[in-house]
Amino acid sequence: CEQISQQAYNLDLRLESRKGPDIDIYNAVPPLERSRPQWLTNVVAGVFLGLMLGVGVALLLEFLDTTVRTPRDVVRHTSLPILGVVPNLDEEEVALDEIEWATRKAPNSMVAEHFRQIRTNLFFASAAENQRSVLVTSPGPEDGKTAIAVNLAVAIAQSGRRVLLVDANFRRPAIHRFFKANNSQGFSNVLVGQKSFGDVVLKSDQTGLDILPAGQIGRASCRERV
Repeated sequence: CEQISQQAYNLDLRLESRKGPDIDIYNAVPPLERSRPQWLTNVVAGVFLGLMLGVGVALLLEFLDTTVRTPRDVVRHTSLPILGVVPNLDEEEVALDEIEWATRKAPNSMVAEHFRQIRTNLFFASAAENQRSVLVTSPGPEDGKTAIAVNLAVAIAQSGRRVLLVDANFRRPAIHRFFKANNSQGFSNVLVGQKSFGDVVLKSDQTGLDILPAGQIGRASCRERV
């Protein structure tokens, strides 16, 4: 009897261990508000992150940009001082067709005054013995090299110094046009040994200012070959 009772007890334990899990059933309750997405939080975070990303990209592009658009860019990229800035003719109050005539035909104009400021800054930039030659150049054509060279030469001559204005733009010589000079002979003839400086340097209508035209490249080369 005792063995039968023990086996029955063990059998009951096995049956109880094989019972499945207890399952409770609850009725679903409708939510009071949406859990996700949280539009207000997402919009605020998106605007903030977008602004931070935009500012970061703008600063990065500005740091990597090496183009020169303003006088401040010149100082930043070259560490060189700025002698002056010439305004555009659109800002000029005096009627002036070409900026090359500013210091001669419109000495009281704003453009002429800026060239005189450049002349003064140039004089104080270094000792007088170190200012025997000034090169006027630019990265590309139509940048105003002729206008700067002509007006600066006239402004320096007006201060009482002797000036020789040399036109080394052999591709598009233009300085002779503003002094009504002959460009048949000039700097090109000196370079190939056909003429000396004294033969081709011309007097101008400005006291103290002489000019050396560029000359004709084709003629100088052909004569040299002959």
